Amino acid sequence: MENLTNFLLSANVWLIAKFFVLLAFFVYACFAFILVRQVSMMIEVVVTNLGSLIKMISIGLLIVAIAAFIAMILFL
Repeated sequence: MENLTNFLLSANVWLIAKFFVLLAFFVYACFAFILVRQVSMMIEVVVTNLGSLIKMISIGLLIVAIAAFIAMILFL
């Protein structure tokens, strides 16, 4: 317990903030991946004219989420 306390007191605040920002972007990328899977399953069940458009939007969201995560890794 004392080691943890010493680490938290000596740790750089910006390092901890960067870790949580990266964690948030990673969770968002995971959410986008799950969204693509859900949309794909929905399109199989509910057939509409807008199915392909919705799938393209969800894939675009996934690409943007992954690009943002990679950008945060490079810039932070």
